[in-house]
Amino acid sequence: RRCQKFDRFVILGFNCEPAFRFFTRWGFLDPSLFAWANSGDLMRLSNALMEFSRLGAEGFDFHPVSRMWKCRASGIYFHGKMKACPEDPEPTEAQLAADRDDLAARIRHLKEKFLAYVRNEKSTVFVYRLGKEASEPALDNKIKLLERALSGLGAKNVQLLFVCERKALHLMPAGANRIFRAVSRFNPPDDVTNRKKGDPSGWRRIYDEFAPARIIPKAHAFKFESE
Repeated sequence: RRCQKFDRFVILGFNCEPAFRFFTRWGFLDPSLFAWANSGDLMRLSNALMEFSRLGAEGFDFHPVSRMWKCRASGIYFHGKMKACPEDPEPTEAQLAADRDDLAARIRHLKEKFLAYVRNEKSTVFVYRLGKEASEPALDNKIKLLERALSGLGAKNVQLLFVCERKALHLMPAGANRIFRAVSRFNPPDDVTNRKKGDPSGWRRIYDEFAPARIIPKAHAFKFESE
């Protein structure tokens, strides 16, 4: 297939695998609001976009097992900077407060950046990994809700790239500005940044076909790079 290049890649979730696979292919990842988040499903993501001002503005609750922070307004889980290693000691109250404050500031910045990417004239592709909802009859309506949410934020030159497992590809509802591609299988939910599991070559084909118009220098190391 012919390679399509986009000025902006914005990862929407629903977990970290699309962001991880983009990074392993291109060696960088433009930081974005939902790249390292767990949105759970399209409805939760769309509702968060429809009430965008509330996102991250009503506090967070810490989830000890994943060491992620749950946004009280949206129910979406976000990573702080703490590593989620079982052997690590429990964080102190001071460490939790610092991590939460850092996350809140980062989300405020990334919200502004998200709106700028949605509203500018540059070509932007939003990438979303479809889980169980790929086989649901309501998928078309859920995607329409996401499209309305993005439109409500002023979306202009955007396309939606949905990645599902190959067994569900024939169920995908066609629509303007929708792109559907498939991998044979996703990484396990508890090991989403494993380079060898899932379908590395399938993800590479997708990100070869839909590629960044320019390579951005990597700003910092990610947690999984030291694993």
